[in-house]
Amino acid sequence: MIGFNTSLKKKINLFFILTLMVVILISLFIVNEVLVSQISLQTAQRNLETGYKILDIQYPGSWKIKNEQLYKGDIPIKSSFLIAQNIAGSLMNENSSQQMYVNIFQNDQLANTNIENNKSLSQEMKEQVLNQGNRFYDEREIDKNNYHVSYRPIKNKKGKIIGIWSVGVPENLVNGIMGDIFFRIAIVLIVSLVIINFVLSYSMKRLLLEPLNKIISHTKNIADGNLNARLELHRSDEIGDLEQAVNEMTEILHQIIDGINNVGSEMISTSDKLNETSQQAEASIEEISATSQDFTTKVKETDRVTEKMVDKTEEVIDLAGDGLDKMNYTQREIKETLAKSEKATELIKDLEKTSSEIENITTVIADIAEETNLLALNAAIEAARVGGDNQDKSSGQGFAVVAHEIRELAERTQNSINNIEATISQLTNQTDQAVEIIAQNNTQIKNRVQNINQTEELFKQIVEQINNINNWVNKVSDSSSDILNGSQEISEATKEQSQSIQQVSDSSRELNEMVKELNELIKKFDVNN
Repeated sequence: MIGFNTSLKKKINLFFILTLMVVILISLFIVNEVLVSQISLQTAQRNLETGYKILDIQYPGSWKIKNEQLYKGDIPIKSSFLIAQNIAGSLMNENSSQQMYVNIFQNDQLANTNIENNKSLSQEMKEQVLNQGNRFYDEREIDKNNYHVSYRPIKNKKGKIIGIWSVGVPENLVNGIMGDIFFRIAIVLIVSLVIINFVLSYSMKRLLLEPLNKIISHTKNIADGNLNARLELHRSDEIGDLEQAVNEMTEILHQIIDGINNVGSEMISTSDKLNETSQQAEASIEEISATSQDFTTKVKETDRVTEKMVDKTEEVIDLAGDGLDKMNYTQREIKETLAKSEKATELIKDLEKTSSEIENITTVIADIAEETNLLALNAAIEAARVGGDNQDKSSGQGFAVVAHEIRELAERTQNSINNIEATISQLTNQTDQAVEIIAQNNTQIKNRVQNINQTEELFKQIVEQINNINNWVNKVSDSSSDILNGSQEISEATKEQSQSIQQVSDSSRELNEMVKELNELIKKFDVNN
């Protein structure tokens, strides 16, 4: 019995045979429906024509009506009882157990027959044969036997229809012919079935089963752990698609196993690190638990320190306020000094202008002294000229003395002017230096004022930050009690965390064992190229 465990080849052969048998049965049924009527008609028509030719041979002559009787040549049809019997015997088939019947009608009246109870004619047949001169085909039942009957008109020499020639073929004769045809068709179909089955089996083996067996063998290799082999069928049909899908599946499995292998190694390393880390964490938690007690003590001490910090910050705020006041006073003093320095600069500049004026005056005096010196020289010349005369000798001497005194005065004046110019030049240089020094001093004073302003701003920021610190210190003081309570909760949490880490450590060891088992399973797969 064919079941699910039967090979694919047998299933396909069985399916094909059953399908072909169904097709054969349907074909035979259609052939039977089509051919029976066609063969019946052809057999009846052939016997109709054959019987008519035999009649012409055995009874030569034309058809005619003589003395109101139908004649064939010189033979009266109605009185010659053996005509129909002889023709029927000549048409008799040796394989048929029933006798053909032959009817000869004079117009629509039966003139000769070899079977009784065969006298009636249908109106349709009369219309087709007697009136229109056509051949007619019909089926009739005579004495409980079915006949396929053909009719043709009987015409005289003038072509006038004077009767009907009819031959009936028994149904079993047609069945015998159909049986012979069916037998031959069956032989052809069976031979065709065998040939097609052989061709199909070979083609199926070549095109389907052999590639499938290779694919099955390849999948068994995959099941055995060999992921390095690849199918090479070089097909471009569905088998090729299956080959590509299997190769892609193999490659994906190869990558998955590689990935699992790598992940397994990493998991072992991670598990070891996790175990080591859990041990370190457990030790750290014990330290945290011990430290939390110290932390509680330090929090209490912090609370006391914060109270002192609040007091100190208030003192710092007061000192910073005093510093701001003194800085404002210093700033005012520096601004006044800067104003006085700027005023001194203006006075020195005025002095410089006065020195310039004095220098101009000394220039004028120098010019006068030079002219005086020239006058003294001229006077000396005149005195010498006057002293040449004896009578004016005393006058010339007196004039020479005056000229000498004037020249000495002019020389002293010139020397004094030179000293004054040197002094004024030195004073001018010193004045310029003083102006430059005062300008530098003013710049430094302005820088100090700017620095004091910046320092004042910094003091304000410091005061603001100190206030912020004071607020934060108050918040720290307020939070210290919460921290104290939290430290107790931390102590409890560390105990629970210690238990959890112990569980993690146990789980990591179990994970390590599982990964080792996974690696043992992966070793069954050959993924080394």
